[in-house]
Amino acid sequence: MKKQLLILGLCAMALSINAQTNLIANGDFATPFDATKTSGTVNNNTELWYSVIKPASVNNGNTITPDVDADVNHGNVVKITNLNKSGVWGGCFLAKRTKTPAGIEKEVYTLSFDVKSVGGLFNTRVYIRDPKTDNVFIKINDINMDPNGPDAKKSASAYPYGPKVKDTWEHVSVDYDFKQVVDNYNSLTSVAAGVHATPITDATLQDFTVAIFCNVVGTILVDNISLVKKSSTNIANNKKDANGLIIYTNGNNVNVLNAKSAIEIYDISGKLIQKENSENFSIAQKGIYILKANNATQKLVIR
Repeated sequence: MKKQLLILGLCAMALSINAQTNLIANGDFATPFDATKTSGTVNNNTELWYSVIKPASVNNGNTITPDVDADVNHGNVVKITNLNKSGVWGGCFLAKRTKTPAGIEKEVYTLSFDVKSVGGLFNTRVYIRDPKTDNVFIKINDINMDPNGPDAKKSASAYPYGPKVKDTWEHVSVDYDFKQVVDNYNSLTSVAAGVHATPITDATLQDFTVAIFCNVVGTILVDNISLVKKSSTNIANNKKDANGLIIYTNGNNVNVLNAKSAIEIYDISGKLIQKENSENFSIAQKGIYILKANNATQKLVIR
């Protein structure tokens, strides 16, 4: 009887939480990146990642290529090598265009990805822009646009996010406010006229591009890129419970942080199907599952 009640409770919890959709197709590079796809050939194709690389005479042979990482939790990844910092903003980046005819909701969305450096401590940069026009970028959610506010004083940038990454895989994320756009990537204090925020248009909600690059001379690997609507019930977006668990999902890949016990995966009938001692693992079959660790349970949706 107790088991039946537990199963019913887990099912109710699983079905009561709204599923979230990753807006980035092939974010885990299950279909390997094709280095021949450049901005001149497929930047209008929403199913393919593409590269933007200026001629070697400008960027000294920068490359964006497919790679396979030794970590079984990653496999297919993309390697971005910047050999010349000059012109890197427009000269060497990995990009993905997303089109939604009805437009996405005017909400906050979390852009997240896995990244590691190759041979050093390097700056990564990501941003989201409207590919149809110049100087229209989605604003980072927690940036204060007051020219006299705290972010202006510390020269915070209004839309690019730039974590420093090491030579081990890290999961990083940043929230973007899909209600506002800004007209410049520079910091609030470095532009004489300032950076201006304006309401987002339906055209931008229907068609935008995510871009990732290495902002210094060096090489980075990227994987598991996702853009999901931010929600307190979104387990794929930094879901943290009272027991400290933080869970990320991207496709079949699962990353669990702060687990102090073995991680158990149950199907919705209550059957134990998997037990893990690693924080990174995968679940082969799509479906709704229950994850248990630290004496807590969380819903898990594998798409």
